[in-house]
Amino acid sequence: MDKRKVAAKKRYESAHDELLEAGENLLSNELLTELSLNSITNLTKISKTTIYEHFDSFNMFLAGVINHVYKKMTTQYREKLQDDPKENIKTMFIDYREFLYKNFILGKNIYAAFVLLSDTDDFPEIDMYEDLVEELNKLGLNNNEKNVFLKKFNFSIDDFRIDMANKNRTNINLLIHDLTLYLENY
Repeated sequence: MDKRKVAAKKRYESAHDELLEAGENLLSNELLTELSLNSITNLTKISKTTIYEHFDSFNMFLAGVINHVYKKMTTQYREKLQDDPKENIKTMFIDYREFLYKNFILGKNIYAAFVLLSDTDDFPEIDMYEDLVEELNKLGLNNNEKNVFLKKFNFSIDDFRIDMANKNRTNINLLIHDLTLYLENY
């Protein structure tokens, strides 16, 4: 490959990574409603034109940042996975909980971005759900049972967010216990 093309590709990838990191940084410190292209350009010194070379819209940028954050989370919990699908599911939930403890504003903004993107074509594919479904498949759950568990998992995540917002940590262990009890049926 031509050296100029290699250099251009590296610059593009570097700028893309910088934008995703900047998005994570901004979503960790500001409310989603305060985030704008100007705040991204101020933090990165990357022009709006260049941002649009990487992302077709602000929604695509948000989806990219969500994926970026979830890839980091996925890497962390995958290192802890074992041969026991039930324990792996618990590990995913516990790691998500720990992530929110450490990054409450970021977690709140990601949730808001999910809501914002839920009715659009920009809704991101999340590896965590693929991994969760893979573990449920190992348990032999049929599609209906998987859907029921995924709803329980999502409701537990929502309850967990509410408890975090109210600074109530006692219910969180109960949520993990409830999910674990449900899995004992399989």
